[in-house]
Amino acid sequence: MDWTKIRVDVSGFKAEPESKSIAEDLFNKAIKSIPREYYPVVRHVVIEDRKIQHKYQADVRLDKFKLCLGLDYLCDYYASKKANGQKTP
Repeated sequence: MDWTKIRVDVSGFKAEPESKSIAEDLFNKAIKSIPREYYPVVRHVVIEDRKIQHKYQADVRLDKFKLCLGLDYLCDYYASKKANGQKTP
């Protein structure tokens, strides 16, 4: 790549693909199925791919419990979609 040449980003001129907006909508609906008190730990572990780390073991256990409950809600969301015959990604 020649760093001396001027480069122009043309991505702003392209329309957003419909599949992207559909995927974002499905993602947002799935996230909304997780109760507010469980979402932070689900985001931390699943989306950010980080470990649960705390100074005290009791806090680690609490976050693991919240993670399991949050994932249960997410599983229930996808299971209900499948039971209703809706397509899941």
